[in-house]
Amino acid sequence: MPSLECAVQTLYSKHYGWLRSRLDNAVDTADLTEDGILWLVLSPKRQNPCLR
Repeated sequence: MPSLECAVQTLYSKHYGWLRSRLDNAVDTADLTEDGILWLVLSPKRQNPCLR
């Protein structure tokens, strides 16, 4: 099983790549990607189906 750090890095990389293909600004892409990752990591289990 991959480590949590590896899983988060992979998720960040894939999400960033997907979002970057839709936005023209790399800074906005990074900000939105970080916001999304933090939301997933910090959201309670009941709101995050991956943690159920």
